[in-house]
Amino acid sequence: MSKKMSHIKQNPHPEKDEYDLKETPDNSRRSFFRKIWGWIALAAGVELAGLSIPFIGSGRKKQTKKETGKFTAIAQVSDIPAGSVLPYRSGRLYICHLKDGGFLAVSIKCTHLGCSVEWDEEKKEFKPKVSERADRLKKLEDLRAAGVNPYPAQVKRDFQTKDVLDKFEELEKAGKAFSV
Repeated sequence: MSKKMSHIKQNPHPEKDEYDLKETPDNSRRSFFRKIWGWIALAAGVELAGLSIPFIGSGRKKQTKKETGKFTAIAQVSDIPAGSVLPYRSGRLYICHLKDGGFLAVSIKCTHLGCSVEWDEEKKEFKPKVSERADRLKKLEDLRAAGVNPYPAQVKRDFQTKDVLDKFEELEKAGKAFSV
């Protein structure tokens, strides 16, 4: 060996590298934490990708069954007599030809409870479908039979607001809860 290299120790076991740290306890902790941080980074990357994919795709035009702004021919105006109602099931609406000659599109769903409605030609009125209405009325009766008030919107008052203002100091000293 040359003089310059004399300060470096020679490895007595060349099969074991002096700088191989795989067997040291410090390295096993390092590799454990490196693996943990790797899994955390992988999970964060997957979550970030899952959150950003909808934003990337949101600029595209959505594929829909019906294009908005387009007209659909349902029937000829002359085919719908004035004062009559034409059901258009695929569009989920009724077309009403008013007596004054105008037209009105009415949803097939009731705005009150979301039941489907039917046109009663004899009475000239919309009515909820009997089966759905009967189901809702049965649920209402079941609640009442179980002792549940289906419309609990009433509160028993102990005092009127005027009484509370007049007797405030007295009520405050009493320390009781009350309804106004």
